[in-house]
Amino acid sequence: DPGKLRAELSEVAAALADGRRRQARLRGRVGDAVRVVGGAFAGREGKVLAARPGTRRLTLRVSFLGAAVTVEVDDRLVER
Repeated sequence: DPGKLRAELSEVAAALADGRRRQARLRGRVGDAVRVVGGAFAGREGKVLAARPGTRRLTLRVSFLGAAVTVEVDDRLVER
């Protein structure tokens, strides 16, 4: 539908002209307790140590084989 395409492109142009950078909101903040729902650490619970919004990466401390380890995961692989 050409009309819908024009409308969507206008929205994109307006957002770019706005000059403000838009970032996706991460699913965890420093200090939050989260559960990993995908990847090698699925099912593990951890605490967010650092968050990098520009890369959508979270650094977590999780318990693995009886030791606390630091892992970096995509924020889309965790839930609060």
